[in-house]
Amino acid sequence: MMGNYDDGAGFDRLVCGCDFPDDAVRINGEQSLSWTKSHTTAPIRSFYAAYPKRSRSRRDITCFWCMAALGH
Repeated sequence: MMGNYDDGAGFDRLVCGCDFPDDAVRINGEQSLSWTKSHTTAPIRSFYAAYPKRSRSRRDITCFWCMAALGH
């Protein structure tokens, strides 16, 4: 399932679409996405862009949100 960074790197976006609480965290996020894009090859970025945007399984969504809540 496509996440923010998969979308940002896969579609060469300027920002990852995250909702940052303040400018310092936003700047860190922008630098992180920039690093990710500069360290992935075009075939890998195409692979990211092909990820499904939605899951057919409730289990996948639950696992995704559990990992996000744990900071992973």
